Amino acid sequence: MSFIIKQKRKGEMYSLKDVLTDIISEYKLENSFTIEDLRIMWSSIVGETIATHSRPDRIFKHTLFINTDHAIYANELMLMKDKIKKYIEEKYAYYNIKKLKFEIKRLNWNN
Repeated sequence: MSFIIKQKRKGEMYSLKDVLTDIISEYKLENSFTIEDLRIMWSSIVGETIATHSRPDRIFKHTLFINTDHAIYANELMLMKDKIKKYIEEKYAYYNIKKLKFEIKRLNWNN
């Protein structure tokens, strides 16, 4: 979507859905929306206990990075890898997530 500056309007109306879709694709915000959606659904995917110690962080080159605050939870998530990938394939097939990587670091819950 490009904005036309200093040109006469054509008088056409666009739906909000079309405008938002164009803005999201132009600024490549799909990953951000997907990560936020995964964060919201995370406890139903992996369970309440593991969800309090982990969270999806980013998607890069068909890899979903998941942060955990301890190696034990990274190991548990590794055992659940197939379940997580199946959920993502069903809901976000267009991302073609091929790998899950787990990083152990302090979680910042304010983001």
